[in-house]
Amino acid sequence: MYLKVLYMTQRQVQLAVLQDICNIMDCSARFISLSGLSGIFAHFCALAGAGASKWYFYKHYLLYHDVYHHYLPTGVVVFLAVAAVLVLTITSVIYFSDRKVQKIKQLIWSSQGKRLVIN
Repeated sequence: MYLKVLYMTQRQVQLAVLQDICNIMDCSARFISLSGLSGIFAHFCALAGAGASKWYFYKHYLLYHDVYHHYLPTGVVVFLAVAAVLVLTITSVIYFSDRKVQKIKQLIWSSQGKRLVIN
C-alpha cells in the first residue's frame, strides 16, 4: 500500500481512503438489520397466536386468570400457542433474511452476524 500511495496524487489517495471506509461500513452494517418482511410476518404470527388463544378462551367460557388457577389444559394450550408463535417467528426471520442476503450476495453467517448473536 505504501508504494501505491507514492505514485498516486493527493486526490486519488483521498478517494481510495473514502472508498475503503465506505466498503468497511457497508460490510459491517449490511446485515445488522433483518429483513423488513420478517418483522411484518413476526407481528402477524403474534397477532394470530393472540387471536387463537382468545378464541380458545371464548369457546370454552374461560377467563384469562383461569390459566393461573390450576386449570392445566388451558395452561398447556397457551404454552403451545406461545411455542407455535415462537417457532413460526424464528422460521420466518431465517427465511426472509436468507432471501435478503441472497439478493445482495452476502453471507448470512458473517463475523458481524456472529457478534450480533453473541451480544
